[in-house]
Amino acid sequence: MSDVKTPADVVACATPVFLDTANRKAEAAPMTDLQIAELRTLADRLGEPFAATLTRREAQDRIARLRDRL
Repeated sequence: MSDVKTPADVVACATPVFLDTANRKAEAAPMTDLQIAELRTLADRLGEPFAATLTRREAQDRIARLRDRL
């Protein structure tokens, strides 16, 4: 058995770690303009405060909770 890795072996090993890191970075980024607009609309309709400093992940969770209350 050889210890030499093919390019496919390297990609197969590296991809999950890369994707996980990329996902974490995307979730930690500031919320998108679309999220801001939807969150502001939902917060206004429900009389809730609007938090302008949420991350994308936090905004996604907050939007889901507010939608459930409609």
